[in-house]
Amino acid sequence: RRSFTSSDAQTVQNPLLPHPAGDYVLSVTGNGDAIGSYKFRLFDLSTASALTLGPPVGGTPNPANSTVAYKFTAAAKTKVFYDLQSAAGADNAYLRLLDAHWNIVLATGLPNDQGPFTLNEAGTYTLLVEGYVGDQGSGNYSLNLLPASEVSQALALGNVINGSITTAGQKQQYTFTLATNSVLYFDSQVNDGNMLW
Repeated sequence: RRSFTSSDAQTVQNPLLPHPAGDYVLSVTGNGDAIGSYKFRLFDLSTASALTLGPPVGGTPNPANSTVAYKFTAAAKTKVFYDLQSAAGADNAYLRLLDAHWNIVLATGLPNDQGPFTLNEAGTYTLLVEGYVGDQGSGNYSLNLLPASEVSQALALGNVINGSITTAGQKQQYTFTLATNSVLYFDSQVNDGNMLW
C-alpha cells in the first residue's frame, strides 16, 4: 500500500507501476478508520507527448501537483544537458528521466540544471515533470533538453585562448602533449565564476 502523499515526485524513489496485459482492480481505502476525499489519475506512459531535443518545451499543469509526461527518441551515447528556462507555481516539482527499459537516468528537482550526461542506450526515453503533492493552484514551466556539444582542439602552451560557451552544456576541450615532466600554471583572464575548467 502507498499513501497518496508518498506516490509520486520526490516522495517516492520509483513511481512506476509496470504491469503485464490483464485485468486489474485498484482499491482505495482509508488508513485505519480515516475517511476523506481523494483525487488521482492513472495513465499509461506510452501516451506521453512528443518532445524534440533542442527546442524548449513548456507546460501549465493545473493543478500544480499533477504530472506531465514527454517522450523522445535518442541514439546511443547521446549527450544532453537539462536546462530549466523558467518556472512559477511549480517550485517543488520534480524531474525524472527514464530510459527505454524504465531505468531512472536522472532524478532531480525541477529548478536544478543537470549535465551534460550521456544517454547510453538507443531508444525511447520518457521525461516526467512531476508536480509535488503539496503544491496547489496552477503552475507553469519552460525547460530544455539540449544536445550537448563537445569540441576538441589543440592547445599550444603559452598562447592566450579566447573562447565562449554559447549553449548550455557545451564543452570546449583543449588537448596538448608534454614531452617532459612539467609544472603548469592556469592564468585566468576573465572574472566570471560561471565558467569552469
